[in-house]
Amino acid sequence: VTTPRPKPNTISTLHSHGRRRRHGGVRGTGALPLLQERQDRAPSPASHPPSRSRRGHRRHVQGRRPRRGHRPLRAPLPSQAPGPFREHGDTARLFLAGDSAGANIVHDMLMRAASNHSSPRVEGAILLHPWFGGTKPVEGEHPAACMVTGMLWSYACPGAVGGADDPRINPLAPGAPALERLGCVRMLVTAGLADGLAARNRAYHDAVAGSAWGGTAAWHGSDGEGHVFFLEKPGCDNAKQLMDRVVAFIAGA
Repeated sequence: VTTPRPKPNTISTLHSHGRRRRHGGVRGTGALPLLQERQDRAPSPASHPPSRSRRGHRRHVQGRRPRRGHRPLRAPLPSQAPGPFREHGDTARLFLAGDSAGANIVHDMLMRAASNHSSPRVEGAILLHPWFGGTKPVEGEHPAACMVTGMLWSYACPGAVGGADDPRINPLAPGAPALERLGCVRMLVTAGLADGLAARNRAYHDAVAGSAWGGTAAWHGSDGEGHVFFLEKPGCDNAKQLMDRVVAFIAGA
C-alpha cells in the first residue's frame, strides 16, 4: 500500500508524549501496579540537594538574571523561520499534531494561540488519541478508565487545581476555557475504539463540533485498536488507514 505524501508546502509539528509504555492503554488496571511501584521507589525530596537547574530556575523566578547561557525557549515567528522551512514549506499553513499526552499539548497551544495575537495562524490541528480525563466518567466511558487516568494525572501533577478536572487534561471541565476560542481553522480527532479513552475522545470531538467555534472538526476511529497502537504496529492496515486520513486532512480533503 502506497501512502500519499503531504504537500511540500505544509509544516507539521509533532508533540509526542515520549516512549510508548506497554501499559498505556487503559483497558483495565494494568497501569496501577506501575504507578504504585513508582510511588514506592520515589526518593524523598529532602534526600537530594537542589540541582543547578533548580537554583537557576529559582533565581529566574525571584527576578534575578539567569546564569549565562540559560535562555528561554521561544518558537520563531513564520517570518523568522529557518531557511529550509521558508524555502520548502508554507508558513501560512501551519499544522500542530500530537499523540496521547502530546495531543493535550496541542489543545493547550491552540488555546494559548487564541489569546496571543502575535501567534502565527494555525491551519489545522491533529489530536491522535488524546490523553483526556476527568473526575467523572463521560457517557460510554468505563469508570476504571476514568479512575486510572485520574491517578496518573495526580502523580504527574499533584498540585493541579481541580485534580483531574484541570483544563490541561479535561478541556470539558466546568470553568475550562471555552472551546469556541480554539486557535485553528480545522481539527482532526482520532482514537482507537478499543481504548478506554475512546469515549472521552469522542465526547471532546462532539463538544468541539457543537460549540460556537467557527472551524470544522473531523473524527476517525480505528476498530479494535488500543491506545496509540500505530507506534507498536505501524505496518498494520488500521495504521495505514490512519496515516491516509491524516495525509488527506493536511491536504484539505
